[in-house]
This record gives sequence, C-alpha cells and structure tokens, in this order.
Amino acid sequence: MAKQVRVLPRSIAERVGRIVALWSQQETILRNILANAAGVNIKVARVVFREPKTEEFGVVLKNLLLIARFQVSDSLNEAVKALTEAKEMRDTIISASAGRAFARVLSE
Repeated sequence: MAKQVRVLPRSIAERVGRIVALWSQQETILRNILANAAGVNIKVARVVFREPKTEEFGVVLKNLLLIARFQVSDSLNEAVKALTEAKEMRDTIISASAGRAFARVLSE
C-alpha cells in the first residue's frame, strides 16, 4: 500500500497553484477568441456570452466562424480535443490536491 501523505509538500502545492493560475489565463484567451470570432469587443462578449464549458468551446467557436463565413479546419477539432484533455488533467490534479488539503483540515 502506498504511503499516505497528510500534508501536501510545498513544491507540489506551488506547482498546483501554478496550474490554477495558468488555467485562468487559458480561460481569458478562450474568451478573447470567442469575442474576436463574434466581432465584438471583450467587454461586450463578457456581458453577452455565457462562457462555454471547455468541451463546448469548439462547437461555439466553429459556429461563430461559420456565421462569419470562415472555412473551419479539422485541426480545430484536434485543438479542442487537446484542450479538453488538458482540462481533465487539471481537474484531476486540483481534485487530488484539494482532497489532501481537506483531509488535513479534518484531522487537525
């Protein structure tokens, strides 16, 4: 059986924090992409658009591009798949870290 860790080591906690911060930047980039595809500024986009789940982002972006009469490449699907996989990894890391932190709080 694996050794149980009650306190997340600082080096791991720092990396988890970095993942959270980088994902926040990623979400900002995705919002900007949707705003540009819709032809509106980011302030309007924040009010008008519901932020799509990562899994829905490709469909929303593809529809916006088609409305604007752009040709949509198959590479968009590949990019969305990679983005979805990255989000799933992020969610797993954050959930595991939060679970350890929660266990530590309960044991104190």
